[in-house]
Formats: sequence, structure tokens, C-alpha cells
Amino acid sequence: MLRLEPRLERGFALLDADHHALDPWLEQLAAEANALIGASSDREAAARLLGSVERFAPFLERHLEDEEDLIVPVILRHGMG
Repeated sequence: MLRLEPRLERGFALLDADHHALDPWLEQLAAEANALIGASSDREAAARLLGSVERFAPFLERHLEDEEDLIVPVILRHGMG
């Protein structure tokens, strides 16, 4: 995509950095979800997962909005599919 839209290099770099930052979040959420599944009546495990989801949600929402603003127009303009 960068070859098609070189002027978006900075935006693509930010999205790439986000993707690397998403990995630890997703690992943490998976571990907490698995802990909750293993102890379904553990209120502390449920509270930890809820807290993590609430902290993660704004980051994920911003990332998806940024991705939509950058990637979707490139796809629509250049017909990548």
C-alpha cells in the first residue's frame, strides 16, 4: 500500500507500531479470559478481565478508526481485492 500512497508513510508507520503494541494486550486478555474460564466463579478473575477490557477498548477503538481512515480509502481508490 505504501507504494500506492507514499504520502501516507507516517500513518502506515503509526498503524504498524499499533499492531506491535496490540500483541501484549491481546496476550494479556487471552490469559485473563482463560483464567476466568478455568475458575468461572472467581470474581477477582472476572474483575481483572473487565478492567483490562475497559483499558484496552479506547486504544483498540482509536486504532480501528485510524486504520479505517487510512486503509479503506486506499483500497477503494486502488481496488485492492
